[in-house]
Amino acid sequence: MVVACHVAKEVGTGGLGYVLSLGWYGVDIFFVLSGFLITQNLVAEYESNKRIHLLRFYFRRLLRLEPAYLTAIVATVLGYSAVNRAHFGEMAHRLPFLLTYSLNMAISFGRFDAVGGLGQAWSLCIEEQFYLFWPNVIQRLGPLRALRFLLFSILAITIYRSLLFANGAGFQRIYYATDTRIDTILIGCAAALLFHNHKIDSLIEKRWFGTAALAITIGVFTLCIPSWHWTATIGFGVMAAAVASVIVNLVRRPDAAFTRLLSCKPLVRTGRISYGIYLFHTSVLFVGTRLLHASHVENPGLRLAMLLAFVWCGSVCFAQVHYSLVERRVMDWRNRWELRTRDSASAFVTAVGAHAE
Repeated sequence: MVVACHVAKEVGTGGLGYVLSLGWYGVDIFFVLSGFLITQNLVAEYESNKRIHLLRFYFRRLLRLEPAYLTAIVATVLGYSAVNRAHFGEMAHRLPFLLTYSLNMAISFGRFDAVGGLGQAWSLCIEEQFYLFWPNVIQRLGPLRALRFLLFSILAITIYRSLLFANGAGFQRIYYATDTRIDTILIGCAAALLFHNHKIDSLIEKRWFGTAALAITIGVFTLCIPSWHWTATIGFGVMAAAVASVIVNLVRRPDAAFTRLLSCKPLVRTGRISYGIYLFHTSVLFVGTRLLHASHVENPGLRLAMLLAFVWCGSVCFAQVHYSLVERRVMDWRNRWELRTRDSASAFVTAVGAHAE
């Protein structure tokens, strides 16, 4: 969805380009998924150990996210420096914000444009800022009180964003800032906590729940996405809640037809490298746009198809190679290190116990 959206904005082909440009919502789907999955893992650890190992959590996040992120930054810097000095200068000014995961706030307050220069990292910045506080919230409050905190926060952010919009806040201020967008992730977190509620679980078991969730989601998207007025006020939250209901249904009903469709091998493989696709596709788009201009193809539909095929295939190939050569090896090393650490700790506890006896 995001790749098609960025390609459509680069080419533009009337009605088809408009439809593809609505793919921006793929980022919000990722936000909901991220909140849901991270919270599932944190709650499982909390319920098992009555605590969350924060250092291990941050260590795992660091080794999972940084290799591809740093590669994307280096590739973008080198690519821009090869084109002209103006592009390189723009990237140099962005670099401190990229490295500190604060680019989204710089964009929201008008310092940079979100287009080019690894602008899609704005969403990763919100993710990283979310990681800083959410494990600590569950650690301190526990799942039940954390759910109450979430519900209050989601309502407060919706009201706050609506007031900003009513007082003339522009698109960049609302769309890219953490304080106006993080409720989408929090709704995913709330869905994960509600998932453990027995009353909710019995509701999900109803055969009509999945169909209703999907129908409501499509209806909400139809109403909210084309209208910035609704999206900027309650739309972000309503759409995220609709997506969360679909995710919960998919997880709870693994034998459903839609779940089996999303579980097919090509989509699973794509999901495995989707982080790399998201990071690298703008660099591939940068190259593809220049090749398209040099080709002198005039037909807009053909231009869109050519560029979309080039960007998708190039991004998938780049992401797969990087995943195989770098990311998977880092994760294998991380898993071996954690296993050795646990074995060492277990041996130490056993030795202390034997000495005490």
